[in-house]
Amino acid sequence: MNNSFFTTRKPDFMIIGQGKCGTTSLFNYIRKYAKNFVSPKQKEIYFFSDLYDNGLNYYERFFPFKIKPQDVTGEATPQYLFHPLSAKRIAETYPNIKLIVMLRNPIDRAYSHYNFINNSNKTVGFDYLSFEEAIKTEDKRLAGELEKVLNTGKYTYKYKYYSYLTQGIYYKQLINWFNHFPREQFLILKSEDFFVNPNMVLKRVFNFLNLNFKNNTEYIYRVYNQTDYEKINPRTREFLKEYFFEYNKKLSQLVGINFNI
Repeated sequence: MNNSFFTTRKPDFMIIGQGKCGTTSLFNYIRKYAKNFVSPKQKEIYFFSDLYDNGLNYYERFFPFKIKPQDVTGEATPQYLFHPLSAKRIAETYPNIKLIVMLRNPIDRAYSHYNFINNSNKTVGFDYLSFEEAIKTEDKRLAGELEKVLNTGKYTYKYKYYSYLTQGIYYKQLINWFNHFPREQFLILKSEDFFVNPNMVLKRVFNFLNLNFKNNTEYIYRVYNQTDYEKINPRTREFLKEYFFEYNKKLSQLVGINFNI
């Protein structure tokens, strides 16, 4: 076989966030239905958030060493969007990379986040407070945590897991990323559109990434990482509507995404 038809490949794209917004389902659909996608060794690598000190050689070992030039590879680590240093690190390493962002109604995202880490079947974390207590004391709980992240370069436990509201202030996170990348390198998706019509959104993603659908394949859009839990207290939702109102207004002005909350 002629090796000139192959090339050493670094990631062409990253799904950078946000967590609990459908990123796992999206990545799995790409992996299942794109005929020219070559998967990394794992979906979430965490290199540009928590493992940066391991060095670039460590990171690039997760990707196929040689693939055809028309093939595409990439990863999905939702924690990148919120991490204050990831954008700068990625821009310095892969300035031309394509970036996919999925944004969900921040009320639903926060409540899903809380229930996910408290799911008895998971080992990702635990919060001893009720959701209502957690969101009302979030500022106090996170005091000084951002500074620790900036000093160490890695997430702290509290900043990663107890930032239910802070992670939903999307416009601030996007401004940070827009300071490092041109907007044409982003595909920003609304999770609710993806949940309702995954096929339509997946076509947009494939077009953005230059991916081709497999032929003669039945497309089944099962939901990944879904957690069952009780509905949010209506009074809590009203509190959060008011909390996120101005932030969502700024997000709409920035990227045109509106949430019906």
